[in-house]
Amino acid sequence: MQGEGEKEEKESPSAKRWRPTMVTLKNREIKKILSEGKVLNTENFIAIYKKNMLGYSRFAFILSKKFSKKAVVRNRAKRILKEVLREYYRVFKDLSYDIIFIGKKNIIGKKSSDLYGDIEKLISILREGNGQISDKTY
Repeated sequence: MQGEGEKEEKESPSAKRWRPTMVTLKNREIKKILSEGKVLNTENFIAIYKKNMLGYSRFAFILSKKFSKKAVVRNRAKRILKEVLREYYRVFKDLSYDIIFIGKKNIIGKKSSDLYGDIEKLISILREGNGQISDKTY
């Protein structure tokens, strides 16, 4: 039996686990990174990144109508990119970069597991810290 003023609180299963949240960039920040950032060109996306002093990474996703006229296709591509980032979030969180992902048409029809190689290449370049990238596609 419960005493006065005491309520039995039930925790949901998701409340027990800490889930990191991805921080998104604002429009003015995106414009600044697009003009000043360094570029990594992969088979499935273009990543434009710039070091920040916040202690955590922030992300933005750009998929225009040029990518696909159907919003369903663009949203699916964003979900695929976000899922890959969610799996690597702890790594990105410690790197402290602002990163913009611009999807390429190659990503249509792919699964998140197909993008792991591209993300790992981006992580290795960001860990090096020098940001020197050749013009070739990885």
